[in-house]
Amino acid sequence: MRFVKMHGTGNDYIYINLVPGYDDSVRASFDESGNLTHIEDKLVADVVTRLSDRHFGIGSDGLIAVAPTDNADVRMIMYNADGSEGSMCGNGIRCVAKFAYERGLLDGSTGDPYPKSIEIETKSGIKKLTLTIEDDICTYVEVNMGHAILTPEEIPFRTEVLEYVSDSVKIATVLPEKKYMEDEIDNIPDGAIVSRILKVDGKNYPVTCVSMGNPHCVVFTDNIYRIDIEELGPQFEHHPAFPEQVNTEFVEVLDDHTLSMRVWERGSGETMSCGTGTCAATVAAVLNGYVKRGMETEVRIRGGKLYDTYLPNGEVLMKGPATTVFEGEVEL
Repeated sequence: MRFVKMHGTGNDYIYINLVPGYDDSVRASFDESGNLTHIEDKLVADVVTRLSDRHFGIGSDGLIAVAPTDNADVRMIMYNADGSEGSMCGNGIRCVAKFAYERGLLDGSTGDPYPKSIEIETKSGIKKLTLTIEDDICTYVEVNMGHAILTPEEIPFRTEVLEYVSDSVKIATVLPEKKYMEDEIDNIPDGAIVSRILKVDGKNYPVTCVSMGNPHCVVFTDNIYRIDIEELGPQFEHHPAFPEQVNTEFVEVLDDHTLSMRVWERGSGETMSCGTGTCAATVAAVLNGYVKRGMETEVRIRGGKLYDTYLPNGEVLMKGPATTVFEGEVEL
């Protein structure tokens, strides 16, 4: 099976082409609902877990298949390293755009060629992307990630697990100073989980919960490197408040347009980067008064930097690089 190893700020996946008629096309089977079931006659989960293993496989945070669709230019099907299917990956979708452009999978019918505008179908909807092309190579991609979802039922988040706590309750993190007043922050739905106390491992954590097509729990702290993420990450991931598990971002506010972040991704553990996670962190920073709405925010992760903007209409823009590591062929 032909594959390409790619990464977006260190968030690396194995990419395969399921579009028929190309030299690197991979045979695949789908069920009646359009779900991918087999790759080259092998069960998808088995292929993903074996190839994602960093000691005995290619090594990655998961696998992303680029498939044909009637609804957009291409369809993105993503899997976490443990074989579970994901809904959306901000770093992954930028690499899908690069993969599709450089392999000629785009028919050129959408947008202008430089920069090129395309649409990619994901499990969380169709996303619009703008590609920066230099010498026929896609180097940078901006993604309209759609609206940030704040309604607890849609994240999903079980509000019944929240406990009433007084303002004087001791919390487990040191919060930054707010830069913007609450009356400057609009369009927050009733019941949104913004700086609500969640008890994890017997300690009280102020959390802000957002869905960017997948669930995120954002925790602000004064030093992200004092967090024992290997211990705390799984406890957030499998907390009963999150029926579909959750990605957890530990975020430090450096100034009113710069954040630093570590992320624990459900199904993958700590990763170098998470595009939907930086978007969720930016949204949470706005909702908590640390960043101004409509201002581009630099988010520093272990794998580099992403640039996100929480627009007044509720949509989130994310831009960053997409990089090819190597191509190869593997026997399944």
